[in-house]
Amino acid sequence: MAQIYEAMFVLDNEVVRTGWSAAKSTVLDLIAKHGGTVHTARHWGERKLAYSIKNRSRATYVLSYYEMPPEGIPTFVRDLDLSETVLRYLFVKVDVIPEGEAEAAEKESAPDFSVPDPPRDEVGEYKLWEDRDDDGAVTPIARPESTEAAAEPETVSAAAGEDTQEEA
Repeated sequence: MAQIYEAMFVLDNEVVRTGWSAAKSTVLDLIAKHGGTVHTARHWGERKLAYSIKNRSRATYVLSYYEMPPEGIPTFVRDLDLSETVLRYLFVKVDVIPEGEAEAAEKESAPDFSVPDPPRDEVGEYKLWEDRDDDGAVTPIARPESTEAAAEPETVSAAAGEDTQEEA
């Protein structure tokens, strides 16, 4: 019996620049090759990577829901590991496909849908919100000094066995 999986594939932007359909079909063809049936697959965005993967600092994400028999998984994983297009992947078993996912994936089949060309990995060619220069460390705000002198708390100390009452 086939199991439903949710998968996130991280694709090399060099392949996506040559054509979104070709890049997406690379993943879909691998699923089909190993006996899987794709329910939905859609462009999830292009983002800066947290760390460099195969000398790439940016990648395009594909979110997919598919069914695959358990015996197809080991060879599917091996092909994903050997793929030059797929930089990383993660898939988990799910019971059902979330509501609205089919509609979101259907938007890609519209004739006016297009994926913008991903930016180059070189620094400075493109600035997106996550790359802004003002994303540096936050400097603390200086508190205004009070004009009144702060009252120092009174300290009372008594040695063990001493009488703490004052004699008048």
